[in-house]
Amino acid sequence: MNDANQSLGRRRGFTLVELLMTIGIILVLIGILVPVLSMARGHAQEVRCLSNQRSLIQAMLSYAADNSGYLPPPNWDGGVNPLLSSPPGTPLPCGWLYNPNKLVASHTFQQTDSTTGVLYQYLTNLDVYRCNADDGNWASNTVQVVTSYMMNGAVCDYGNGGLPEKLRAFKSRSILLWEIPVDLQNDTGLVNDGADYPAEGVTTRHSNGSTVGFIDGHAELMTWTQFTNEWFTNAPGMLWCAPHSSGNDGGKSTYIANTGSFPTSPPPQPANSG
Repeated sequence: MNDANQSLGRRRGFTLVELLMTIGIILVLIGILVPVLSMARGHAQEVRCLSNQRSLIQAMLSYAADNSGYLPPPNWDGGVNPLLSSPPGTPLPCGWLYNPNKLVASHTFQQTDSTTGVLYQYLTNLDVYRCNADDGNWASNTVQVVTSYMMNGAVCDYGNGGLPEKLRAFKSRSILLWEIPVDLQNDTGLVNDGADYPAEGVTTRHSNGSTVGFIDGHAELMTWTQFTNEWFTNAPGMLWCAPHSSGNDGGKSTYIANTGSFPTSPPPQPANSG
């Protein structure tokens, strides 16, 4: 009986071949599960970001309802605190993202700057201002410290002293928000205020694209190519949508006048703009 039990015990052990086969199967399963889990995580981040965009757009609509139909100023101000200049300048309008008159210093941002913006009374959760896939370690001279999102400068006709247009001046398919890319075409990765031209780029962090917010209150996912083709091809359109721009082109001519040129072909997609 003792010999039989010892023989049975030996048969219950793993051979080297069996052990290697088990390890191989585990490695194959890990190889299958890791991409699936990564895709699920990416999808969850997209859903959360779309929710953020909808919340921001709804806050803008609420602001307009409380302010005679005017949209919030887009912070088209270069990130400069005019009261810190010499001599002190005229105070700029408090924008959707921050009050430029309360910035600590010119081109210096803090995460809490959004608490000074006009939308904070409608959105007191600072997490809404940031995409949870945006985990960059930003320098203090970029607004990405404060938010992952950028307002379309069309809200103030890409200038106009930063003063906003009324909600009714835009079509329902006008895009007012998108995500800031890491590597901007013209700003070398740094964003100095809360608004941009469409031609200054968009992220690729979500399925090779960005979430965008429409003035009618909904949000969508646009690929980098779709976004780029829209601003390059359509003026006026969903992105070039400034109501009172010269040339009736939604603000494209304003961009050309201020930058000196317009690309002859769509720019290549950045290697990393997430």
